[in-house]
Amino acid sequence: MTARDTILANLRQRSIANGETGFQYVRDNFAEVSAALPLERFVALATAESMTVEHLVDLHGVPGAVSRYLRAQQLPEQIVIDTSACLQPDVFSGSGLKVSVPPLMPDHEVLLSGCSGAVAESGALIISTGDGHAIANDFLAETHIVILDSARIFETLGDLWDSLRAEAQGGFMPREFCLVTGPSRTADLGVPAKLGAHGPARVHVLIINGQG
Repeated sequence: MTARDTILANLRQRSIANGETGFQYVRDNFAEVSAALPLERFVALATAESMTVEHLVDLHGVPGAVSRYLRAQQLPEQIVIDTSACLQPDVFSGSGLKVSVPPLMPDHEVLLSGCSGAVAESGALIISTGDGHAIANDFLAETHIVILDSARIFETLGDLWDSLRAEAQGGFMPREFCLVTGPSRTADLGVPAKLGAHGPARVHVLIINGQG
C-alpha cells in the first residue's frame, strides 16, 4: 500500500466513523428551473456550443451514423475506437470504415468513445477515466464522436455524482473527470475564436434511445 492509499483509507474510515457515509446534494437557490426534459435541454445547450447531435434507436446504428458523419465532414473513413465505447471493432465490418484501437496520433484522427453521462443544465458531456481508457485520448483526436445513453442525461451535475456513487457501491470512483462543452477553442479577448486550439475541433454526439 502506498502513502496515498494509506491517507485515503484513513480519511474514508474517519468519514464512516463520523457518520458521513455519503454526500447529500442539495439544490441551491440559484439553480435554473426548466420545464424542458433533460434530453431536450442538453441538446439545445450542446448544439449552441457547436456540438452536433444525432439520435439513434440503439448501438446497432452506430457504424452507419459514424460513416454518414465522416462523409458529411469530408473526413477519411477511419476511426480509433476507445474501450469506453463498449464496441468491438468487428461491429464495423462491412461498414467501409477502417478501424483501429489506441494509441492515437495527435490531431489527425477520429476517436469514438463513450462517456459517463451528460448534464442538462449546462449541456456538458462528462468524460472520465476507466479500465483501459486514458482520458488524454479525448484531447488528442481532431474529431471526437461520443456515444451517450439518453438515460444518462442528468438534470444537474450533483444528480450525476449521486448516480456514480451509487453505481460504485462503496468502491472507487474514477480518478479524473472532464466536462466537455463543445469543441476546443481559443478564448483570448480581442482574438477571433479558433476551434481545435487545445483539443478536438469537432464534437459529435450519438444519443442512444433518443428520439429515433
